[in-house]
Amino acid sequence: MIVLPPQWSCLMSRWEAQPIEGRTIRGRTIFGASRLLLRFLFGCASMEDMDETRRWIPIAPDGWRFIGPLALLTLIAWWFGWFWIGLIPAILTGFAVWFFRDPEREAPAGDRLAVAPADGKIISVDSVDCDRFPGARATRVGIMLTVFNCHINRAAAEGVVRDVRYQRGRFHNALFDKSSEENEHNVVALDTAWGYMEIKQIAGAIARRVVCYCKPGDRLRRGQRIGLIRFGSRTEILLPAGTEIWVKKGDRVRGGASILGRLSDSGKPS
Repeated sequence: MIVLPPQWSCLMSRWEAQPIEGRTIRGRTIFGASRLLLRFLFGCASMEDMDETRRWIPIAPDGWRFIGPLALLTLIAWWFGWFWIGLIPAILTGFAVWFFRDPEREAPAGDRLAVAPADGKIISVDSVDCDRFPGARATRVGIMLTVFNCHINRAAAEGVVRDVRYQRGRFHNALFDKSSEENEHNVVALDTAWGYMEIKQIAGAIARRVVCYCKPGDRLRRGQRIGLIRFGSRTEILLPAGTEIWVKKGDRVRGGASILGRLSDSGKPS
């Protein structure tokens, strides 16, 4: 976290204290966007700031640290007339905007539904041993994300975050099964009205940064954003063994929108 210089802090405090009644909608947008840009560039953005930015442009807040410098390099190069040199950061800027896109998703309505925690392709649907689930068994669904997929991770069901566990590890290709246990990953454990589940964010050979937005005690909505992974990765979800799975290997899903299956009454806590 970078601490703002006193002059910047003073300036931003004055901006925030100024009333905005009577200003035009366009003026408010420019004012707010400028203030938020300074916050992101200096690493002092809050969760409220992150939510506010999505009202203007659907980009994950973590992406601005890439988009901002690349866009600045592009403008500098073109300012001095170096068009072909500036074309390289311009292309990278476009890729960063595309990669960090964060579209709004409307989760399907219905009891006991579990939605996909990420965009991508289903690469595995199997049963695994896990002593944290009733009967020490769980149903695991693996989703592979390429660099072209939206990398925002979402809650599969409504519930309360029991635990968040981060584990350092290797960076195997996320297509390999061993990446599930050996690679660096983050697990979000969720208690729902229909049982316990886990969402695992797994870093891959290219993806070496896992970002988690939630913490223990947070109440999540179905489809709510919980984090992201950069750049190309794997997301797994562990569901109670009795869950009725509606997807199969090879299917493509959209995080927060595609239904994975229906949770069983057998997983409901007593």
